Amino acid sequence: IFYCRRGGADARGVYNEEGFVVLKGSLARRATTSSSHDTIGPKREELVGSGVLVSAKDGYRFERDMAFSSPSAAAAIVTGGSANGWVEWKNSKGLTLDEVY
Repeated sequence: IFYCRRGGADARGVYNEEGFVVLKGSLARRATTSSSHDTIGPKREELVGSGVLVSAKDGYRFERDMAFSSPSAAAAIVTGGSANGWVEWKNSKGLTLDEVY
């Protein structure tokens, strides 16, 4: 299991044959950053509309596991901004996804 904790985000995920899967119960940061790509806001709105993300006290909570095409796509949704998922996602020992894979 890998963790992404930045800007109020507190997410857990796994890297497998589906891509990078953010696990149910993970918390995404509510606000998007000024560095966010134009696609992040609409993608988050789509996830809210489909019930994957629900508004929570501290951000958006994942109501079910969600597979993303890449670790960076997952990290961008979780952090609300541009992110290199290969370094944002770290395991319990602090090793990045890139260092593990």
